[in-house]
Amino acid sequence: MARAQIARTRPPTRPGSILREDVLPPLGLSVAEAARELHISRQTLHRVLAGLAAITPEMAVRLGKLCGNGPTLWLCMQQAHDLWHAERELVSEVSRIRTHKRAAQQAALSLMRAEPVHPKCETTGEASGLISIRPYPHRDSATMGQAVANMP
Repeated sequence: MARAQIARTRPPTRPGSILREDVLPPLGLSVAEAARELHISRQTLHRVLAGLAAITPEMAVRLGKLCGNGPTLWLCMQQAHDLWHAERELVSEVSRIRTHKRAAQQAALSLMRAEPVHPKCETTGEASGLISIRPYPHRDSATMGQAVANMP
């Protein structure tokens, strides 16, 4: 089965599960020890590990420091998980919403003018099939106009 098909049928793994299964054991940290190092309560960490609480930006900063990989990865994992579920829960309702192509073009143009999207959170469009967001090498108005004109 192709990777894109797997991404559509299986939800992204919760970041708390990754932390519980793949991060804490190799570090030799118990939940209580990890919570102490993160300066949070053991109950708070347990809720994240059990999938009862999402990774917040504040928690992502703490986990990024503990693991040495920065907060963006943790937030992106949570976002991918949440988006996958939201797309499936709202499929019926969203199918009744009319798409305004011009609005999408304006949003893309605004994104190109803004700071580049962090590479770890770069949208591939696999889950939603909507738009790929990629930093452009040249963000002058001619390049942005051409990019918007070439949008599907």
